[in-house]
Formats: sequence, structure tokens, C-alpha cells
Amino acid sequence: MKIQHRSNRLSLIAVAAFGFAASLSAFATEPSCESCRLAYVDCLNFAAPLGYERCNYEYVQCSVYLDCPISNL
Repeated sequence: MKIQHRSNRLSLIAVAAFGFAASLSAFATEPSCESCRLAYVDCLNFAAPLGYERCNYEYVQCSVYLDCPISNL
């Protein structure tokens, strides 16, 4: 009888883990052009006074990777 209960528990745990993983992937989104702009603004907030060149470089790299139009920010 114990083996049957253990098997049921393992099956239940496996189903719960799969459901949890599926729910997490449902909330994961593809990176978008907007994410490049937000990362750029975030970079500027924490960049040193002359660190804006690094932020510009990262913005262009992100935009090119996602095939986004590069705007003048």
C-alpha cells in the first residue's frame, strides 16, 4: 500500500512542478524594442557623467539584435 501512495505523491509533485514551470514561461515575454529603450534610460541613470557613450553603444547593439529602428535618443 505504501508504494501506491508514494507513486501517487510523486506523480502529483511532477504535475505540480510542470504546471509551475508552464506558468512561469507564460509570463516570460520576448524582448522588445521598448526593452532596449528602457535599458538605455536605466543605463543613463547609473552612468558616470561621461558614461553615456557606453549606454549609446549598448542601445545600438540591443536595437540591431532585435532588428529595431534606431532612434535618436
